[in-house]
Amino acid sequence: LEGEQAVDLLPWLWGACRMSPKNLNAYLNGAYVLAHMLHKPAEARSLLEEGVRQNPNTPELDFSLAEIALNVQGDAASAERWFASARTKCLPVQASAARAEELLLLRLRSLFYLGFVAKQRGDLGRVQACLEEASSLEPGHRVVEDLRALLKPKESRQP
Repeated sequence: LEGEQAVDLLPWLWGACRMSPKNLNAYLNGAYVLAHMLHKPAEARSLLEEGVRQNPNTPELDFSLAEIALNVQGDAASAERWFASARTKCLPVQASAARAEELLLLRLRSLFYLGFVAKQRGDLGRVQACLEEASSLEPGHRVVEDLRALLKPKESRQP
């Protein structure tokens, strides 16, 4: 479905969120349709915030809120708060190996975005802190390389 055709999905997604408030995919898919297909990011964020209230310990919803705030609305301050919340919710907990791996990846991705937003506002100390945390979690991960790249000064082009 494209554009306004996606409106037909909303009753189904709304119903899924109401009937099964622990169904993260219903919130995530609904927010995607709203933000990216119907260009209604404020409504997408409202839906995800409801999901956070229903699932307060789940980092995926916080991360999605942050991505919409940053990448769709350009609201770096709000995005930073949500990425920080997602990162905190990804701290080690007793979980299956597969869930632990998912949480680690989401924590690394949150750290990258936190470093990215910090770099935009010139806070290289915060970028360094994100790099150190990511390095301690998974030294060879791509996020570590990407955070290192954020710390490198931009090369000036000479004609």
